[in-house]
Amino acid sequence: MVFSASHSAWVFPGQGSQEPGMGEDLRLASGTYRTLLEHASELTATHFDPAVPVQPVDGGGVHPTVLTQLSVFTVSVGLADALLQAGERPQVLAGHSVGEFAALAAGGWLEPSEALELVFHRASAMAACCRQEASMMAVLGIAPEIVANACAGSDAVLANYNAVRQTVVSGPTADLFHVGACLRDLGATVVELDVAGAFHSNLMAPARDALAPRIAAANLRPGHTPMISSISGSTISDVGRYRAALSEQVTAPVQWTAVLRTLDDVLPDDGGVLEIGPGRVLRGLQRKHDRRRPVGSCSSWAEAQELIQQPTVAAG
Repeated sequence: MVFSASHSAWVFPGQGSQEPGMGEDLRLASGTYRTLLEHASELTATHFDPAVPVQPVDGGGVHPTVLTQLSVFTVSVGLADALLQAGERPQVLAGHSVGEFAALAAGGWLEPSEALELVFHRASAMAACCRQEASMMAVLGIAPEIVANACAGSDAVLANYNAVRQTVVSGPTADLFHVGACLRDLGATVVELDVAGAFHSNLMAPARDALAPRIAAANLRPGHTPMISSISGSTISDVGRYRAALSEQVTAPVQWTAVLRTLDDVLPDDGGVLEIGPGRVLRGLQRKHDRRRPVGSCSSWAEAQELIQQPTVAAG
């Protein structure tokens, strides 16, 4: 198989894909990335650097959720900008959770600076909801319908539909304990996630309400590249309706399996899926969905240059 950045969908990862040292070579090479870092430093009143692993904060200081979401966003947008400046153009865009804001910035739906500010306020509002005993857990090897049945009658909910037999459940810790035990009895593999709260659940309702007026006021408009919403899993056709849905994103589940099905519809058979940002999570989900489709990764300046200088490289 061959792979081309311009013959592909570009997909952007969410929180959980961060890794030590990310963005180091990008900071040296990209003025756009350095500008994003300066803006993030102003917003957080810190020396913001995604290359430094985020540490837990006791008492004052910036919440790890804020730093992590900003880190994934800035690295992803900086890498996408490097490809765009070199003339690469995606067929379609999508992003997983906070990655959707990186996709909006890369596709011209939002200015990068405004998208960065929205991510900061989004993450800050979500962090404020993390004072209660709540978390998330990954569930593997069992159908989403069975997971939903196990959650029924509790405050635990399906938060991510990542693959046919790979989901994430979000909710109060006590409910997750009981739902997890039930799912293990049914043969599922259950993995507790190292996150600060029950993201993509109704426990994030205060964050949704705080973010809604900022989304309503944002200069959101049709971009130069089509977008698939991770909220609906379908291509965005009405900016007004999408704006309303985007306000619900922090409480709504991520419909990534639906995103992948829509990619099947809009991409040619030999069209690829390029994950832009730290980690390899979305690349792995695509391979679970369809191993025949070319996949690629761009998680560093060096990988961006390889894609630019050698537009057809081995995929896998």
